Amino acid sequence: MIKNSGAEGFNILGKHIIITQSADNTTLFLKSENQIVTALDSINQFSKASGEKCHYIRKADMIKSIEEGGMNVIDFIVMNDVLKLKWLNSFVSHKDSFWFNIPNAIFGKLGGIDFLLCCDYDLQRLPVKLSDFHQQVLRYWNLIFKHNFTPHNTPLWNNRCILSNRKSLFEGYWMEKGIWAISHLMDNYGNFLYYNDLCDKFNLQCSAREYNKVIKAILVSLQTMIQQFVLYSNTVPEMRPLCIEGIHLKSKQFTNKFIRKLLTKQYFPSQLKRKYVLQEFSEEAKKIMKDLTILKCKLCVLPQSNHTFVLCFAFFLYILHLFFIHL
Repeated sequence: MIKNSGAEGFNILGKHIIITQSADNTTLFLKSENQIVTALDSINQFSKASGEKCHYIRKADMIKSIEEGGMNVIDFIVMNDVLKLKWLNSFVSHKDSFWFNIPNAIFGKLGGIDFLLCCDYDLQRLPVKLSDFHQQVLRYWNLIFKHNFTPHNTPLWNNRCILSNRKSLFEGYWMEKGIWAISHLMDNYGNFLYYNDLCDKFNLQCSAREYNKVIKAILVSLQTMIQQFVLYSNTVPEMRPLCIEGIHLKSKQFTNKFIRKLLTKQYFPSQLKRKYVLQEFSEEAKKIMKDLTILKCKLCVLPQSNHTFVLCFAFFLYILHLFFIHL
């Protein structure tokens, strides 16, 4: 029925594969996500013909961790994103490596990878054209790293709100002189420094045209907000650490498991329905349900004969029965 449904599978070494069967296990190999609806329609037709109802498991129920009530199944899309963020972790930790010479040259035009990751950037507005891979890495980083707005630390460069000719600004010479935040351009009263005062303060050699270009690109509303903060505070701008939930990007604790947990929270932010049900139960009842979930995962993963599976499933139902008796 699946083969005649119109669903498309894979072509491996000239052989078309769409369905495989081993004992009671059936696996579908679909060409794309667009084929899922077609495959489900065929499964529903088979269920109606056989008189047995087909039960579905939500994707969130499978992807989320056991502690959250899921089955801790690996999602290929999430793992693909994890590998790209792991590359970023390796790049930041080993920038001097020979293998990162080209990325260093590319991101050096934007102040370096460490500075760019701290900026509130827009990939389409950056003054440098990046490859699809680098854009994907930065997009996933922006997904898990929260840019908490602080007026005095607002970056001047690679900022999606500070544009000139629809592109973000970056001046490498200014960056070398220590000018990277908007507050660096202001005096103690929150007003922009004049051209000569700015050049004298930072020993900067730039044209008046370049100075006007940078000043005019800053929004008046953003200037006013930072002006009020500078006027009543003597805080010195500091670069934000690249930390997520207390773990630095360069840390050894920034593992695949940790990244996968972060991305899963972003892709599946809502709690599972069973979590709302368990809120009224005691801690002991919740522990029993957690043990049952672990047992359920083992039943789905371990290869077992039909007879062993029936015995294990019967044992699972017996424990579930005891659980509801003791409520």
